Amino acid sequence: MRALRADIGRLGTLYVRKAGLWLTCGILWWVAYLILLVTLGAPFGKAMEATLEITFGITAPSQAVRTALQSTGNAISGGEHFAGIVGWTVIVAFTMLIPAVIALMLERLPNLVVTIRGLMDPEAWEFLSTYSAVLEKYLAAVVRASSTTLPSAAAIRETRRDAIATVADLVTFWYRDEVELHANASFMRYVASTQSSMPDEQLLYAPAGETALQSAWILELTDWAVRSSDLPSHLALNVDPDDPRPGAPYAIIHRKVDGISNALDRAEWRRRGMTESEIDEAMDYFRSVPFRSFLSIPVFNGADPTGLPLGALNLQVDRPNVFSIGKSDTDDLVALIGRLCYFLAWLEGMERNGNATATR
Repeated sequence: MRALRADIGRLGTLYVRKAGLWLTCGILWWVAYLILLVTLGAPFGKAMEATLEITFGITAPSQAVRTALQSTGNAISGGEHFAGIVGWTVIVAFTMLIPAVIALMLERLPNLVVTIRGLMDPEAWEFLSTYSAVLEKYLAAVVRASSTTLPSAAAIRETRRDAIATVADLVTFWYRDEVELHANASFMRYVASTQSSMPDEQLLYAPAGETALQSAWILELTDWAVRSSDLPSHLALNVDPDDPRPGAPYAIIHRKVDGISNALDRAEWRRRGMTESEIDEAMDYFRSVPFRSFLSIPVFNGADPTGLPLGALNLQVDRPNVFSIGKSDTDDLVALIGRLCYFLAWLEGMERNGNATATR
């Protein structure tokens, strides 16, 4: 037993040394990135602000760098794009620092940790523990997607599904004490009909029999986080720029989060300005799928946030009246998931730009 304890002690000491190394490397890399922005011409204050925004996932790296450099005319040609790409490593490094910091605290400040946990609400502590697991899955997906210079299209799809599965898990955990539910998530890309991968698919929210090619722009399903025989494997939505339907079409056109609290409540659809025939069509669809409340979050290209959205991240649950725009728990959940939208945009950009190999 004494030998076993000694072995455990040695392992613990080794882990803490590695944690200290990670912490040192992470801080040095953070400072190096700050110096990089200053070297490219950004004022120190703007460079610090941009680095903090990138570190905490407040702003996409490319946008944060662009904003920092706009105050001067001395930006090095090509440096803005390079600094935006390198900014992703700051996010990854910061994520990897979390377990290192925790390891050092547990080793060197055990009494403080115990005190903090004792003062913290049990639900808050449980949430931090679960969110750490979410970050671990997120980091694993990033590493897997970046493991090759030219990821296959199949690898991109698998990584995207891992990301939206993480979102579904987080939604389930978020409402665990409020209501027992099952959550799902999906990503729908926003494309011109001529670029659709399902040109013959009949459109939802369009005249009967109309296919994808007969509409200018559509939203097409890429995958579900949780696949089920109750869910369509192919789905395309018509997007009317003058009168977009609630949910993903509305989120895309108006560039803001949208959703429906109860998909089987005719009164709610009426309040959104839909006609009776449009309500019948929507409710026929929602009776065929196992979710009753949903949100749609527009996903923008981090390199061009003012351009057209790349698609919408949809959150679905099998209980009515869970999501409600303007409700604090809904808005907090959307803010929490916003960071993952950068990652989805990155994956979608790789696939659209032909950076993926032809492997299917």
